[in-house]
Amino acid sequence: MSRRVRRTEKRLIPLVSGNDQERTPTTNQRRASPQSLEEPRGRWAELGLWADGLASEAVSKAEERGGPVLHAGSRPLDWEPSVDVLDSSVEDAFFFGQGGTTFLGVGAACSLETEVPSLRGYHLTGDAHAVRVVGGWGFPAPAGRSRAGIWRDFPPSRWVVPAVALTSQGGGARVALVVPAAPSSNAAALAARYRRLLGVLDARGAPSRSLPRLASSRSLPSEARWLSLAERLVRSISRGDLKKVVLSRSVALRFAGVVPPSAVVERLASLNPGATTFAVKRRGAVFLGATPESLFTAKGGRVEVDCLAASSSRSDDAASDDLLGEQLLGDRKSGTEHRLVVQAAVAALSPMSSTLEAPRSPVLKKLATIQHLYTPLRATLLKGVDAWAVARALWPNPAIAGEPREGAVRWIQSSEELDRGWFSGVVGVVDAYGGEASLAVGIRSGIVRGRDATIYAGVGVVEGSEPRLELEETGWKLAVMRRALGLEGG
Repeated sequence: MSRRVRRTEKRLIPLVSGNDQERTPTTNQRRASPQSLEEPRGRWAELGLWADGLASEAVSKAEERGGPVLHAGSRPLDWEPSVDVLDSSVEDAFFFGQGGTTFLGVGAACSLETEVPSLRGYHLTGDAHAVRVVGGWGFPAPAGRSRAGIWRDFPPSRWVVPAVALTSQGGGARVALVVPAAPSSNAAALAARYRRLLGVLDARGAPSRSLPRLASSRSLPSEARWLSLAERLVRSISRGDLKKVVLSRSVALRFAGVVPPSAVVERLASLNPGATTFAVKRRGAVFLGATPESLFTAKGGRVEVDCLAASSSRSDDAASDDLLGEQLLGDRKSGTEHRLVVQAAVAALSPMSSTLEAPRSPVLKKLATIQHLYTPLRATLLKGVDAWAVARALWPNPAIAGEPREGAVRWIQSSEELDRGWFSGVVGVVDAYGGEASLAVGIRSGIVRGRDATIYAGVGVVEGSEPRLELEETGWKLAVMRRALGLEGG
């Protein structure tokens, strides 16, 4: 994410306008030719020729098969791309930073808006192990309700195979291109598109991009209305109708100027080093956040699940901060809330696992503005179980919906009075075969579109919850996005 890059000679490449798909030229030329494009210089000569070659290979593979293919290639990269791509006019972009690994994708080789976005129906050629599926899905919306307003470009589920993807890990970086081709495709047009996308990745924004001042702020629903809903929910839980429901609220913010998403993402990463930073761009809007909660990671048949629920504030004084943590560990209501999340994860994983490790007691996970009860689970999956099956079994979990799941989701859909969109949904990266995955829960998040931003927070309401204290907790959580947007008051 650093703006300091190693540069060789550079040519200006226009940003992609509107849809990043290129129209097929009128020429009958079917093979990519360097002479048909502006002659690149420096590193662009090598990368451009590489893109030309992959485009030609993709068309050849499609001709051999007699049908469409996704043709992939990858190679080391000698510069660190910038998240300034989120400010460009490209329609699809994705960023995911977890631990020491960052992933940046631009453009869509193909898009999947199905409930289970598997690539099993696609024919992969070339370096198929470099192919990744990225994106997410939103919290379940009531039947018949379509997304509108600030969420209008985010369908219930949208995953894409990035046309160009960059992975940085341990000081090294790789770039992967995935080229969709049919026997009738024009390789020169494909190559031109990928040269432009590479140019978007190398583009840099203005040297100084200060965040605009806040013009207005409005709670949705109002704080008084939210307290009334919380009180009604506590009464319902006390009657035994439900065990837990996560009640959310949002704050709609309008700024005096356009909010640059790249600046917000950089602040999220720097202010929340222990969190997973993400951004999903779709047309003119960017869903972004710094979530402390991984839904799960999977690799080599092993799955790691973070159970995160029950919260307390932080203190700048070390002794006071330790006391707050001890109180959280000993709080009965918090323990009940956290236990529901662990039990649900164990119940979901048990039928699909040969081994499952679950610690008896939670520990503290301390973040910049808040601390949580945390229990890590480890499981070995049965043969044939992929990441998509695990994701659907675990989500929505009691940490973002409630318990029992179906009843909690129904209560939220009928009573919450806001459109969550992708807040508390799932975002992440999955390999082409569903064996390796990093998926996170989209909390501590918001959506930015032009001058507008809407930020979200939720709290778990259980028996004994006090609505005013729960409202205060939403303030701690909203502070993550407020600080990232330059509203230092939290």
